Amino acid sequence: MRAVRRWLHEPPEEAGPRPSSPAQLMAECRRLHAEVTGAGGSTIDSPLPSGGPGPLAARTLVQPDGDVICLVDPCYLADASVRLAHQQRVEQWMGEVRGTVEEVVTMVRTASVAAAGVLGATTGLFTGIVAGAAYSLLGFAVSFVTVPLFREGLKGILRRALR
Repeated sequence: MRAVRRWLHEPPEEAGPRPSSPAQLMAECRRLHAEVTGAGGSTIDSPLPSGGPGPLAARTLVQPDGDVICLVDPCYLADASVRLAHQQRVEQWMGEVRGTVEEVVTMVRTASVAAAGVLGATTGLFTGIVAGAAYSLLGFAVSFVTVPLFREGLKGILRRALR
């Protein structure tokens, strides 16, 4: 898991395209979840150049626990173009993951800030009307506590939705 966290914080330079709608984002999250957790992990394969003796020049396996295993054919070591092509495939996959994760983070932050703002304004106005101005400040303070609670609740909902 540490390797995945490291990738999420130190990903390739370019992130892949981000899903544009919540439905698209959910579908992409489900696809990535199934890809990484199904069959022992996600594989990124590079075929041998023409005339090679085996089926693959390199295979990178990203396992659900964050381990990354790379298996290579001897031609991989000898041919720089094969190494570069495989590296680009791995970076493209990581960019897709990064784009999806960044979009999830953006949506969670946006939802939690919006919910906290609505809750804070509603609580502040309600307590201001009912109890007076001094209690409206208490209502706004309570709204700041709800942001982390809401964020954790939203994370739990996303975890269940991905299963």
